[in-house]
Amino acid sequence: MKKMWKKFDALTGKCYMNMIGAGEEFEVWNEAFQVLMDIISSGRENNPDFAKELVDLDDATDFGHDIGGWLEDYLDELEMRRQHDKVQKVCEKLIDIFRWKEDSPSDLRFRIAESMGE
Repeated sequence: MKKMWKKFDALTGKCYMNMIGAGEEFEVWNEAFQVLMDIISSGRENNPDFAKELVDLDDATDFGHDIGGWLEDYLDELEMRRQHDKVQKVCEKLIDIFRWKEDSPSDLRFRIAESMGE
């Protein structure tokens, strides 16, 4: 699991370099999202209660990866690039894989509705 987190950190670093104009490849954002999904899947294979809520990911890592912040930036980047289908898929995936008892997925639902309107 540590290797996966290191890979996620490396990819998110590239994402932010891309965001400030130091990189040109957007695909790194999608790769980082896939690694995050792999981390969640792997964690749940070992422990079915792993990260049942989105906030649990940040709690479990002592907020060392700012997953919530990164996801918000990822969705913002998708919206800026007018990748509305991808916004919808990512939001639906996040709604599906977490319980949403501590937090509400209303922001994700709003992004879905907004992307459908575009």
